[in-house]
Amino acid sequence: MDRARFAPVAFVAAVLMAIAAFALPLFAFGDQAKGLTERQRAGLTTEARHWSKIPPLRLQIAEVRTLPEQPAALADSTLVWRTLFGIPYGETRFEDGQSSTEWDHGRAGWVWFLFAAVEAGLLGAATWGIYTDP
Repeated sequence: MDRARFAPVAFVAAVLMAIAAFALPLFAFGDQAKGLTERQRAGLTTEARHWSKIPPLRLQIAEVRTLPEQPAALADSTLVWRTLFGIPYGETRFEDGQSSTEWDHGRAGWVWFLFAAVEAGLLGAATWGIYTDP
């Protein structure tokens, strides 16, 4: 394949990969929050987000173990922190009004680094194909 034909293919691949990286976590990983009201769901995710300065791309309610007796109380549940392509890198657990959060920032960092490297490579190849074509 000559460079003039390769450039648009590389550019389209970069765009499609970026769309997939950001859309997949938002649409493929739904909440498992049966029985929770919208206010309770918002309370869980808001409380979990307070523990990190770096927001997740998607904070998924993965499991609800017991429903709260009072509407304003937090349900005993597990929330999964997701980054690009829906890769999990952390978990927050709520039990008896207490919360604990565990992250693997190294995993999230590598995912972002590899994504940026591949995107830069594809866009660089597309640029090279456009500007070096005779």
